[in-house]
Amino acid sequence: MRRGLIALTILLGLGLLLQFGCNGNTRFQAASNGGGSASLAVFGGDAPECGVLSFQVEVTEVDLVPQGGGTSVVALSSSDAISVDFAALTGFHTILNLATVPAGTYSQAKITLSNPQITILDTTVNPPAAETIPTSFPSSAATVTAHPNINPVLVIQNGAPQGLILDFNLRKSIQVDGSGQVTGVVNPTFRVLPSVITLVKGLGELDDLHGTVESVSTTSSDPNFVGSFTLQRPSGRTLLVNVTNSTEFENVSGLSGLAPGMFVEFDAHVDAKGNITAEEVEVEEQTDVTRAVLFGTVTSVSPSLGGASSFRLFVREEFPDVENVVPLRSQVTVNITANTVMRVAFGAQSVNQAGLLFSTTSITPAEHVAVLVPISGSMPQSIFNANGIVLRQHGYLGNLSGTPTVSASDPKAGLFSFTICSPTLQGQPVTVVTFSDTQYENGLTDLPSLTSTQTLIVRGLLFYEAGPVTINGMPVSTPGWVLEAGVVRELQ
Repeated sequence: MRRGLIALTILLGLGLLLQFGCNGNTRFQAASNGGGSASLAVFGGDAPECGVLSFQVEVTEVDLVPQGGGTSVVALSSSDAISVDFAALTGFHTILNLATVPAGTYSQAKITLSNPQITILDTTVNPPAAETIPTSFPSSAATVTAHPNINPVLVIQNGAPQGLILDFNLRKSIQVDGSGQVTGVVNPTFRVLPSVITLVKGLGELDDLHGTVESVSTTSSDPNFVGSFTLQRPSGRTLLVNVTNSTEFENVSGLSGLAPGMFVEFDAHVDAKGNITAEEVEVEEQTDVTRAVLFGTVTSVSPSLGGASSFRLFVREEFPDVENVVPLRSQVTVNITANTVMRVAFGAQSVNQAGLLFSTTSITPAEHVAVLVPISGSMPQSIFNANGIVLRQHGYLGNLSGTPTVSASDPKAGLFSFTICSPTLQGQPVTVVTFSDTQYENGLTDLPSLTSTQTLIVRGLLFYEAGPVTINGMPVSTPGWVLEAGVVRELQ
């Protein structure tokens, strides 16, 4: 699956209203001004903070303020509040909500948040330990409302799909003390701007969606689609996902091979009519009370890099809900056995152009993985033998070190040294490898456009390589970390 992904909120077209539910009952609100209306879809994304492993918060309401004043329009109501881990969204977009809004021009957003929780990684102990610290808004308020301007203003016309990005900046929102330690005080900062509509990707891309299949239809009243399936998200909300003749499937014969209870990951886009359209769908195994998929970050490996037999996983999400066995934001030990299947996610294989192998020798802290584990009973468990481990793309924050090495045939392809900023690999040098189809965003065009003064987000696949590696005809310094880049973006 090619990734397009993450800022925060995109307002989409009318067709989306038929595709989104909240436990079967999503409420859409809009003030009526007699000028018609269009739909709103809310996406999530983030600019990370180096020392934060997780920032969980509840988005309780999003309103739009008309230019020149007037009654605000509800884009996400308190009855549709959703809990989001913004630290997990570095370099990606995820859908948060859909709503109908009246036609008009909007110049400001009001975003209300509650129940913040910060988890840091304590690297002074071995192995590093996840620690959820006391978290609050300024003055210990129960809720806080940010009032960012929409720049440029958002113009919504009757029946015309439109989009809006709410870019949450975790780095500017979480306060630190004089020594750089996270204090636990959060003052939310957002950048809000209309999304860019393209012919190929429509109103916006939805990257790395995952959840459990609820139902499948192999027919469609729309000639552009061959069918659809409904997907239950971690929040309990349901998406209607359309399938075309071009949709690719992995580990299943096709749409007819999907069944309720199957866990799937996929990339999609929202077309010009507001339809969520799957591009590539990867099916894992059936999940139930005896098997679950744990999503999270590798925080340490044992006994050593280059030869792991187990690792510690910080759990961000789980399917199905087995929180009585594995609490969210906890750490578990995952054993890699002779029967454990390790592979790169289907949707990320286009990024793995060097053909690097995901194995016990390349698993490393800071990787983001999905782990299929057996569940036994309902008592808490902290150690699992993995049935399968899937390496997924993630966004990494850092700075260029030195001068990029550029391919003679293409200025987009080559490699550069990247000082990564993450709670698991702080300050470690990583070799970023780029290719001819690596996307450069936010003013970047190619490798020569990178400078050491820029703060970069590189989205791709991270590996630890112990032996010699040559990529793009260039030798890579090993042993060390290699990050294959799908997207290189300057943080703004």
